[in-house]
Amino acid sequence: MTETKRAEGPESGAEELHGSWKLVSKERSGDKLEEVEEVVCTSEDDKFETKTAGKVTQSGAVRVDVSKSPRTYDVVITGDFNGKGMRTTGSTR
Repeated sequence: MTETKRAEGPESGAEELHGSWKLVSKERSGDKLEEVEEVVCTSEDDKFETKTAGKVTQSGAVRVDVSKSPRTYDVVITGDFNGKGMRTTGSTR
């Protein structure tokens, strides 16, 4: 993902993800996928919202573990969307 806006102050770590992020590439099991949809994820405080082709497709909570390098994050989908309650993890590298 590429950053379009970034907030300062990584006390909780979530601030590092603040702003709007545009998906520029995707991988699955280490293989780059050719198809990249128009996806923008916006994060503020510990909340996020994802839009695909301008339509909200997910929302939820995000927590960042600042004790790890690279930092890791946990995401939980909380809105009324497919995958509600789903939890996923990743890293900021």
